[in-house]
Amino acid sequence: MTFKLDALEANRNWSAMFGRRALKLPPFPLRKFDPDQARDEAGRWTDGGGGLAPKFDKESWGKMGMSEARKEWSKLSTAQQDAMASAPTTIRDRIAETTGRAAWSNTGDMRADISARVASVRDNIATHEAAAKIESEAVRMYDGLRAAGADEESAREITRMAADALIAQDYEAAGRSLSDHGIFHIQQNTEFAIDVLRKMPGGMVDQAKAESMIRIASAFHDSGYLTPPSQAFLDSGHPRWSAQYYRENVKDAVAKALGQDAADQIQRIIGGHDRIDLDWEKSPLASAYSLADNTALFHAEKMPMFIRDAPNNAGVLIAYARGKIDLEQARVSMHSNIDAQNLSSSIKAQMHHAVTEVGPMLPKYTLGMLGTKLNSVTWEKSGTSSYPALHLTRLPSNEALSKVLDVGQTQFAKLAETYKYDAKKFIADKAMTLTSGGRVVMSADISEVLKLLMSMLKFDPDQPRDDNGQWTDGGGATIRSSEKAPSNQGFGRKLHSIAEAQHTRFTDRFESAYNIGPDGYANEIGQGIGDGLSVQFTENEIEALRGNVLTHNHPDGYALSALDLSFAAYAGVKEIRAVGTDATGQKWLFRAWPGDNGWGNSLVPDQIRNEYKSYIFENQQLYWKQKDELISQGAAPEQAAHMAYHSASMGANEHVAKEFGYNFEAVKL
Repeated sequence: MTFKLDALEANRNWSAMFGRRALKLPPFPLRKFDPDQARDEAGRWTDGGGGLAPKFDKESWGKMGMSEARKEWSKLSTAQQDAMASAPTTIRDRIAETTGRAAWSNTGDMRADISARVASVRDNIATHEAAAKIESEAVRMYDGLRAAGADEESAREITRMAADALIAQDYEAAGRSLSDHGIFHIQQNTEFAIDVLRKMPGGMVDQAKAESMIRIASAFHDSGYLTPPSQAFLDSGHPRWSAQYYRENVKDAVAKALGQDAADQIQRIIGGHDRIDLDWEKSPLASAYSLADNTALFHAEKMPMFIRDAPNNAGVLIAYARGKIDLEQARVSMHSNIDAQNLSSSIKAQMHHAVTEVGPMLPKYTLGMLGTKLNSVTWEKSGTSSYPALHLTRLPSNEALSKVLDVGQTQFAKLAETYKYDAKKFIADKAMTLTSGGRVVMSADISEVLKLLMSMLKFDPDQPRDDNGQWTDGGGATIRSSEKAPSNQGFGRKLHSIAEAQHTRFTDRFESAYNIGPDGYANEIGQGIGDGLSVQFTENEIEALRGNVLTHNHPDGYALSALDLSFAAYAGVKEIRAVGTDATGQKWLFRAWPGDNGWGNSLVPDQIRNEYKSYIFENQQLYWKQKDELISQGAAPEQAAHMAYHSASMGANEHVAKEFGYNFEAVKL
């Protein structure tokens, strides 16, 4: 509806809408604004007659309560909201402000230029891990564009804009109690969407181009959060504002690099990233990205920064949710924990602001990330339908918490509600199937983590076993996983030599595991899954490990992984070992065991995994440098990468052991 009011009538309407809080009324008649209408020299929308669109008054809106502000905001037309957001200019200005408005260096080496840019704004990036993620995402953006056929100039221009947008979004996320738009979330979305597309039968006609399009869309999809209304949590229009910013500031460069059709598709992906309709035939990229964003609530990457980067705040939030401390006590403790971190003053200021937003609803939407996980995605076929299947898990490390607070129930319900499915039915059935046009477009199932529940085998972990302990199909036939990743042989077989369990596995292509009890015998446990490079256990097998030694082989020859260590802490093993052969042929034994204080409390498994990953990311430059040095010395690229990561995994083990007070040893054999 187009409307035109004289100034007096406009005053009455605005007063009725906002009461005496009075947003400042612009000195011109209100009218409907078209996002494509004329702009002034600064790029701001005008009313068509030379007057400026109404500016968003953050202070006036901030004086309202959250619910009241959102109610009044909803009364404005889309055009009025867009005019106040003025996304193409306010986002551009916010990005420039965060990056110091400094020009990019141009050495001719894009990787070096990216590193220099990130280093120049390091105080506005929370952690080394976040900085490394931004840098690595920018490098992948540039490399991907070049692989997709983009010219050098366009690839550089797009990468620079994307990197700056990532920096600004991550900084902005530090000041929010729900970090919906930081680099952790953005990179997770990117990799998830690309993984879905790679698994799609037949793949994409031009995979390199498709992946570049996903990376560009992902970098800008949440830039709408940088607008003034979004900073005041009036952010329902952020997908639209993200698309408007992209259209005015980035799209021309993308069209030059990848073509007009690709540029148009990316705009649609950005503007519709919260869509729920999935069409894998007509719009696979948009479907993959919206699925990634709508399932992000299961990713720890969305954990608020003031909790993720000040880990003790997770315990404070749990205590608050349990009613052991009140809100004021929780905030005081959180502020104190933030001050204790090695963070820049600007990042601490952002996080302190986020703490002021903490309220009763935060545990409900945050702690579920500690209790749930999107474990994997497979591509299924049923009749004429071909669709992705999401395999969700509940994490047992927080089982006790589920009795007193939400550790995932909300996540499962919200996923169902997002796709217009009965939430209670989904939780009760632990499965849902979505259809569109008579065809299945997506399914999801819930299982207990580490319980052997493999969709490819279609069996129940509690079904009968044969004499060797292998699961059967119920009619006496032994179930095999596949030729590529065979089931472990001889489950429960006692081996009279630990060496048979440990030292004969150096050259195995598949991973296997053994429980060594007090009697010195080794029982083979678990089941090889996927590509055979990992093993899953049943709950009974996990319980039997407590106080025993878990030994297994690493076909890649690397040291203990983040999952190895977090699982060891969760299962309460006496010791965890891994054996393998590195790229040079050297045989290794890696072992870790608890210190004087054991493995720690129930939160330690997650903290160990996060600390390990943080170390790897923070030392990426050393990895690249060592890899390049090895190649210059004559090593093949694949061997160099293997040797460099072998060194990185050793460093991560030593670092994490020191941080958490347990013991680690690497022995050449």
